Amino acid sequence: MYQDLHFSKVGKTTYQLYNENFFVDTSSYNMTWRLIEDGVVIKTGQVDTVAQPQSKVRFDLAKQLPKLKSNKEYFINFYATAKGTHPLLEKGHLLASDQLMLQKGKTSTFVTKGAANVKVAQDPNQTAVIAGDAKLKFD
Repeated sequence: MYQDLHFSKVGKTTYQLYNENFFVDTSSYNMTWRLIEDGVVIKTGQVDTVAQPQSKVRFDLAKQLPKLKSNKEYFINFYATAKGTHPLLEKGHLLASDQLMLQKGKTSTFVTKGAANVKVAQDPNQTAVIAGDAKLKFD
């Protein structure tokens, strides 16, 4: 999607909005954010700032964002939608969006100890993977 608004991270909790429009400020946009932890939205908020045409404006979310847990993956999504003041767009129409990674999650490692005891049994109707007491069947 082509968009005239771009969000970027410039500090720990500081973000920047760049308005690429030549003649329109962002006062006719409703700008929101969503904090996503391991794929689940855990917090939302508004971006209460106006960027003039062809300019950048910074805003800080330190008071709104919770402390990030060290073992979780976090993204922040920004959305700009029409407030309903535009003659050609309905209220709520998505005009721009950006997703920024805040923190990579920790992944657990696969332990291969005992991997030599894994057996695969196949017949015409199913495949079974057997590892010790665990048995997985695929049909």
